[in-house]
Amino acid sequence: MQLIKTYSQPDDYSNWEIYFALAFNSAIPEQERNQYFRQLIEMNYDARRNLARYPETPSYILEELAETDAAWEVIENPHTPANALRKLVQQKQSRGYLLENPSTPSDVVMKIFNEAISVLFEIS
Repeated sequence: MQLIKTYSQPDDYSNWEIYFALAFNSAIPEQERNQYFRQLIEMNYDARRNLARYPETPSYILEELAETDAAWEVIENPHTPANALRKLVQQKQSRGYLLENPSTPSDVVMKIFNEAISVLFEIS
């Protein structure tokens, strides 16, 4: 089997669904599928967003996506690894979403809770 051409033209951005289908096709060798995942990460926001939301996205890909403009979608994916969620707690605006994710580690939940309590005590 041969890889489809790598994207290089702006019109290729609209074809991210093809790369998405190939990346998740278990009939394709893993090494080739990993190349499709890499291409998806390098494409556009739609590709990264959909990859981050998909429940079967490999954890190592979710960790990479956590450092992109698709971080919000990574936070909402219940399969996101704990390490990626720990990094995202640094973004204060993400904390409410982290609390909604059932995979958020308890230490992250406690950190958010403790910081919220300390802010309340500062106000009063």
